[in-house]
Amino acid sequence: MFCHGYEDRGCASAGVLAIGDIAVPGVALHMARMAKRLSAHVTVYTDGAEELSEQIKTALNGSVSGIKVDQRRITRLEKGPKNSEVIMHFEDGSKLQEGFLVCYSVMLECLLRLMIGFLGSQTKI
Repeated sequence: MFCHGYEDRGCASAGVLAIGDIAVPGVALHMARMAKRLSAHVTVYTDGAEELSEQIKTALNGSVSGIKVDQRRITRLEKGPKNSEVIMHFEDGSKLQEGFLVCYSVMLECLLRLMIGFLGSQTKI
């Protein structure tokens, strides 16, 4: 994460999208703690996964201030006006802007491999 994100350090808030490989309490919290070094506040978004939300809240148990969990369903992500800002749109019609969003997906990795010509490579990006 410090390869991408350091340039956005000092932002008021950041988000961790806990889906795919990050939809594990320990991994989501690890990513949130890393993002916390770069941002004043971090929200872990579980996109409607109630059990995951509860597991993360239990694991946090107030041990790290500035990290919270939001289980609302996300309907859309939109590029924000500056740098890596992301506007998150939720199922309830509300929206929220984050300084940056931490995420990982196999689909994203495949797209990156196609874009840079490494689709046949076994090397992790």
